[in-house]
Amino acid sequence: MTSPTHDDAQTLDEVRVRYLVTRAALRAAKAMTLPGLKPEQRLATLMECHGTMLAARGPSSPLPFAEFRKALRGELAGLLPDGVNALDLGGLLLVDPDGQVTEDAFDLDLEQRILLHTLRKLDKDAGAISDRELQSEIEQETAYALLRKQGTQNAYEAGRSDLIRHPAGAVDQLRKLKLPMGVVDFYEEIPYGSVHNGWWFPCPICRWPMRLTLRKNAGNIVGSARCWHAPHADMGAV
Repeated sequence: MTSPTHDDAQTLDEVRVRYLVTRAALRAAKAMTLPGLKPEQRLATLMECHGTMLAARGPSSPLPFAEFRKALRGELAGLLPDGVNALDLGGLLLVDPDGQVTEDAFDLDLEQRILLHTLRKLDKDAGAISDRELQSEIEQETAYALLRKQGTQNAYEAGRSDLIRHPAGAVDQLRKLKLPMGVVDFYEEIPYGSVHNGWWFPCPICRWPMRLTLRKNAGNIVGSARCWHAPHADMGAV
């Protein structure tokens, strides 16, 4: 476990900068490549995005408007101010050779938004959090964001309900769920400590696989199952 430090605040600041740069660059690239857009609309959007970009980069990293427009056809990392780690922005193009905004740019925009939202939420809590808990928060935010992208409230509610009712199960059963592929990818093998001879037991409350404890008694193997989540176990999920 770790507690918040100055480095954590710096990380949040860098995430915020990468997010603002990505959002401004993506919107500008769309305005620059969208056919049928009036010249005055295109220019107004580009100037607004340029202003956002300057605010994100700060006064120590000026970026003339002409250079900004030129940079939109290069690597996204080139728009970051000095001192900010490019991470997965390195090598990513906003506009492909055919003059279309790349799918990678849209995916990265979603990832940056989710990460920023997660870090802001954790920053408000101001409590200790492990890397595993941070990853869990990010995965949860990502899953729900992908569900929302399906377009309708009914689809979102159905997908969220499926996730809650079926956090684990047989592969052929899970394949029948109407979930986006990106959400299905979050399913993993049931932990070793919850399986015995291919059998596992769902918690009657949360439906997650329970922890198995095995011991020998008079030459026989005797086992017990208990939910990994202590409050559920205390409520009788054993």
